[in-house]
Amino acid sequence: MLSKSQLAARVVLGLILAKATAQFWLVRRNARGARAHAGEVPEAFRDMIDAVTYARSIEYTLAKLRLRQIADLADALMLVVVLFSGVLPAAWESVSRGWGSTSWAMSAFLLVVNLGLGLLGLPWEWYAQFGVEARFGFNTTTRRLWCLDRLKGLALGVLLGYPLLVLVLQLANWTGRGW
Repeated sequence: MLSKSQLAARVVLGLILAKATAQFWLVRRNARGARAHAGEVPEAFRDMIDAVTYARSIEYTLAKLRLRQIADLADALMLVVVLFSGVLPAAWESVSRGWGSTSWAMSAFLLVVNLGLGLLGLPWEWYAQFGVEARFGFNTTTRRLWCLDRLKGLALGVLLGYPLLVLVLQLANWTGRGW
């Protein structure tokens, strides 16, 4: 018989696999749909787009979908590694020794883990913007603006997310087992 932690690990792994499978299926379905309608411009768009532009938009869609599949797979693998490698408990032990196990410390830990996982996705976003979009002539942003946008998102996430996370964890502490 499985222990609670073994059961939880299997459920989490199953959910990650289910999500990755669903994402893979949806991307393949979208790609199939794009290829099926690649032959000619749909009737509703014939007055707005020429055949060459339409064919290029199909190529762009397929390139973005291929990248999405690779990024989704990499994200799922990294999540499995982070969750099952033991790095999270070791990091939490280190944080709690130095900062204690207050709502503030737990929130900071969760925020840092979330930011770390987000950093792993940045190369895919960068390549989508400056690789795929640039190749098809759709990139309208500079590297500087892209970086500033990410930094602004980070600042907003920290300024808004951290206090909210502290509040939620503190509410859980206040309500005890009733949570």
